[in-house]
Amino acid sequence: MQKKEIFRYIQGKKEKYFDSIVNEHLIKLFINQRESFLFQTFPLDNDELVTGFLYSKKIISSIRDIQRSFFNELTNEYHISIQNGLKINYSSLTTPISRNINDTTFNKINDSHSMEEPLIVEKDKIFAFMEEFNSLSDVFDKTGAVHTAAISNTSEIKYYYDDIGRHNAIDKCLGKGLIDNVKLENKILLVTCRISSGIISKIINSRIPIIISRAPPTAYAIELGEKFGITIIGFCRGFRFNVYSHVGRIQD
Repeated sequence: MQKKEIFRYIQGKKEKYFDSIVNEHLIKLFINQRESFLFQTFPLDNDELVTGFLYSKKIISSIRDIQRSFFNELTNEYHISIQNGLKINYSSLTTPISRNINDTTFNKINDSHSMEEPLIVEKDKIFAFMEEFNSLSDVFDKTGAVHTAAISNTSEIKYYYDDIGRHNAIDKCLGKGLIDNVKLENKILLVTCRISSGIISKIINSRIPIIISRAPPTAYAIELGEKFGITIIGFCRGFRFNVYSHVGRIQD
């Protein structure tokens, strides 16, 4: 963040004010020496961002697929070497999700999916998670210019990340999980953003069964959630929330 002198108007009166402004960086991603993607991002946690991005795009399936990586601060270039580089579908990095998908496009999740334990979360825990989640981001409190995403189990929030891009914030969470070898199949994703089909595609690929947001989902996101076994919770504010798909994971 940086401080910048601005003018603000309150009840018609102009005054000088030093406001907190979020920084934005452009980072070029090179995969196996090929320029592949451009991130507009909050300039922190680049390893988590790139790892989660590649994981959510199914370019890598584990941290072992990464041979080496480094970030050049002078050029804002992130270079990564990946095994089986010739098999990478580079167009998938920028192509939005298609409506013509089938069950083989993603790793399907459903209520009968074989986990160590079926993921059930108490409704009171959902309220508690969101109350804590909404208080986590100091950057949002100061700037109002970032999205936040977090990963929790059924007991507590494990970690969270901010970014100017909602997809970036989620990718950082996924990347942290991959780097730390955290099992995501029994975790919950909390977000501040609208739940779009692109967001749902990320959590289908990472096998996260529940997503909670204070914002609503889109119709196509709900369609994907129903089809691929994702519990979608939106408008989680105060002591109310809406469940749009797979309500069986919520314990009254």
